[in-house]
Amino acid sequence: MRSLFGISFTFLASTLVACSSSDANTAGTAPVISELNWAPQRVQSGPASQIILGTLRTNDAERDVIELHVVVTPPGGTDTEIAPIAVPNPNPAARIELTVEVQATFRQTGAYGFRVWARDAGGRDSNSLSGQIESM
Repeated sequence: MRSLFGISFTFLASTLVACSSSDANTAGTAPVISELNWAPQRVQSGPASQIILGTLRTNDAERDVIELHVVVTPPGGTDTEIAPIAVPNPNPAARIELTVEVQATFRQTGAYGFRVWARDAGGRDSNSLSGQIESM
């Protein structure tokens, strides 16, 4: 488990679901994240760990997304990037849905912000999407 400004992360699982069979293979194209969802969005602060389930959809014509990146900003803290999450490769489709379970301990009350983006084998970063989890 990795501790980060009052929040601890353990990546329990990452799954890949193909959503479509293919798009035109365009060399040099960065992936695009089209949707990001997570639950729960409100948690209790304290020493007990909780599971956060996150799902995102990506479009990647080259089918070479290799990792997800996450930056977390705890209440009153500074942005900190956590270790990249490996994505199964090669991806079976240009449109994929990724699901990640995160075990987290929210020791402070307040809003924990996060930003997520994908990186492909060519080192190209997707757009980033943001969210927050409120710890009470």
